Amino acid sequence: MAPTGPDDRRTPQEETERSDTAGSSQAWPEVLTAKETAEYLRLDYQLVMRMTRAGLLPSLKAGRTWRYHRRALEQAMGVEAHQ
Repeated sequence: MAPTGPDDRRTPQEETERSDTAGSSQAWPEVLTAKETAEYLRLDYQLVMRMTRAGLLPSLKAGRTWRYHRRALEQAMGVEAHQ
């Protein structure tokens, strides 16, 4: 899949770091895109979007895109962050 925007461009090393630490807050930024949120929560992207539209995930719409604060997601999902 080709990058669709500046948020989707990552080096192979970044992809490896994220896949190795999925669910761990250490390698993830504070503000996530919808795609990053799906990877972080290990959910399907479409499910994240449906949950967002239903108001089940804390999010902010910035123009045509959604943004998610990682700590708010952890609280909403009942997950303790690994420090």
